Amino acid sequence: MKRIVHHLGLVLGGRPGAVFAERLMLPVSNDTLLRVVRRRAGCRTDPLTVVGVDDWAFRRNHRYGTIICDLERHRIVKLLPDREIATVAAWLAAHPGIRVVSRERGGGYGEAAARASPDAIQVADRWHLMENASGTFLEAVAKSMKPIRTALGATVVDPKLLTRAERLQYEGDLRREEERHCRGVGSQRRLDQGDRPSNGPQPQAGAPDRARPAHGYVPCATGLARPAPAVPRRAAGGGPS
Repeated sequence: MKRIVHHLGLVLGGRPGAVFAERLMLPVSNDTLLRVVRRRAGCRTDPLTVVGVDDWAFRRNHRYGTIICDLERHRIVKLLPDREIATVAAWLAAHPGIRVVSRERGGGYGEAAARASPDAIQVADRWHLMENASGTFLEAVAKSMKPIRTALGATVVDPKLLTRAERLQYEGDLRREEERHCRGVGSQRRLDQGDRPSNGPQPQAGAPDRARPAHGYVPCATGLARPAPAVPRRAAGGGPS
C-alpha cells in the first residue's frame, strides 16, 4: 500500500495523485502523497561541491529570498530568507567543501562567495548569459533596423516570416512608432496655429468644438487615429451634464 502511494506521488504529484487514488478506491489526500515522497527522498550525506545561487520571490516586487541548488543532483538545498550578503556568506561558510559557485552576474552573490569561499570558482550561469546576450543582440538590431532594411531593399517586414511572439513584438513596435510620429505632427500643428494670429471670433469658454469629429478621434497623417481630448458636453437644458 505504501509503495503504491509513493509511486502515485512520484508520477502524478499531490492533487492529481489524490484524484487518481480515489478512482482506485484508495482514499488518500494530496498532503499525504507529498509527505510520503518527501519522507522517502534520499538525503545527501556527502558534502556539496557544485551549487547554484540565485534570488527568488516570496512575493514579486515586495519580498525576495535566495535559493541554493545542488547542481550535481538538480535539487533545491536551501531557501534563505533574504538576499543579504551576510546571510549568503554565512551559509557558504558552513559548507567548506563547495568548489564551484554558479551565480547571476550581480555583485552581491559574488562578494558573498569571495568572502566565504575564496578558493571556490565562480561561474556565470547559462540562463543569465543567454538572457543578457539575447537582450544585447536584440537591442543592437533594433537600433540598426532601418539601415538593415534599406540595405536588403525591404522596407516592410513580411509577418509570415515571423513567429507569433516576434509578430506581436513587431506590431507593437510599429504602433509605438506611429504614435510617436502622430504626436510630433500634432505638436507641430499646434505650434503653427499658435504663431498665426486669428482675426475671426474666438469660441466662448465651455462651448463645444465644432471642428472635432463626432467619433472622438483626431486623424493622423500616417493613417493612425489617436483619441482626442475629452470635451465637456452640454445637456439639452443648457447646463453641463
